[in-house]
Amino acid sequence: NCQKYPLDNRDFRTALSYALDYTAIQRDIFGGYSETPRGFLPRSFEGFNEAIPEQEYNMDKAKEYLEKSGVDPASVTLSIHLNKGRDPAKSTALLLQDSLRQLGIKLEILDVQWAALAEEFTSAETAPHMSILEMGAFTGDPIYFLETCFHSKNIGAPYNWSFYKNEEFDKLLDEAKTISDADKRTELMAKAQQILVDDAPAIYYACPSKLEVISKRVGDYVLHPLDYYNFINFYAVSYAGG
Repeated sequence: NCQKYPLDNRDFRTALSYALDYTAIQRDIFGGYSETPRGFLPRSFEGFNEAIPEQEYNMDKAKEYLEKSGVDPASVTLSIHLNKGRDPAKSTALLLQDSLRQLGIKLEILDVQWAALAEEFTSAETAPHMSILEMGAFTGDPIYFLETCFHSKNIGAPYNWSFYKNEEFDKLLDEAKTISDADKRTELMAKAQQILVDDAPAIYYACPSKLEVISKRVGDYVLHPLDYYNFINFYAVSYAGG
């Protein structure tokens, strides 16, 4: 919540992004079936910015940015509200809670039903400091995701739950939507992704792999890259016998 103290301070937000152990998330929470993100977009998306380095766990840098922020950690109690029943989110929050404790920052974790959580995020005043939003690739359009989660026009609506506003970022997306030149579009999206890394309105904590368990007796099954509809093209599946 970029409009709630102390997360209205970019250096403080950056400190938090360095205080999360991404390797532990990959290994212990997702069992090795995830990647450490390079900013917001997954690498498989059009316009993915390869120049952005992986999210880094570095407590020395976390302490450096915390000091730079001017925020007294002893005076801060952060709140994170989670969608009840989402185990990866809860495990990640506990990991962050332990790291922030080492910085002298208290993090309170609360499980909330989805309807109540969504209602909280209709305004910056009622929203907690943080939440965890898990989003699947239900469209292949990268601008859709960038816009939905971070364009200022979606503040208080699904899903700019960071209450983030950056005019330059908005202009880059607005322009990218109107052009057909693929190279120019990629250039604009790369700049937008870098702004999100620099401003740290969110902690990009994992890009989980999509896993589906299929019997060896089923042939010709193709894993669909989108996962929102959870559909199977049965006409493309054959029976291998056995």
